Amino acid sequence: MSENRPDAWAIQKEIYEMKLQKAKRRRVTSLAVVLVLVAALGFSIAFLARPMRVRGMSMSPALRTGDVLLMNCISVTPGYGDVVVSSMLEADGLRLVKRVIGLPGDEVSMDAETGRVTRNGELLEEAYVSGYSYTPCDIAFPVTVPEGHVFVLGDNRATSFDSRSGEIGMVPLDSLVGRAWMGVHMLGAAAEPAVEEHAS
Repeated sequence: MSENRPDAWAIQKEIYEMKLQKAKRRRVTSLAVVLVLVAALGFSIAFLARPMRVRGMSMSPALRTGDVLLMNCISVTPGYGDVVVSSMLEADGLRLVKRVIGLPGDEVSMDAETGRVTRNGELLEEAYVSGYSYTPCDIAFPVTVPEGHVFVLGDNRATSFDSRSGEIGMVPLDSLVGRAWMGVHMLGAAAEPAVEEHAS
């Protein structure tokens, strides 16, 4: 009877091989899942985000010349502090990239001496600003943001042409073509050109 029984070594070998095959199947399945997720992520980024090349320093330090801005083209409804892209200067071959400070109905003011901004009477803490500056400014504060518009400023206030300038003014909501997801420093060249300050 004992001659017909598999010995202990053969049993252990069979168990080991079964475990090995099971582990191999798990690795293949995991790799397939990872590849599917990477492909889905790549497709989502390609579909939802458009890269744009930055030129200018009015949004420094967040965005600088040569950076690539990844722009969310699907959901463009802005909120406070969002960096948005406007097509309002597209006739001149330009796009405007600025930060949203005021939404419709907000009262925005700027101190002529310090360059500090208040919204609805509350002083804003703006960690993203590289330097406060009142100029360039040719409008009278305070201003109330009209319906269908936003009030925008550049982060590098001394060099930014934005809603403080009558030439730019309030930015129409229907001119917004995207919200910034992130800025990538010195990414490859395959990006649509963008301008993040007003043409000189």
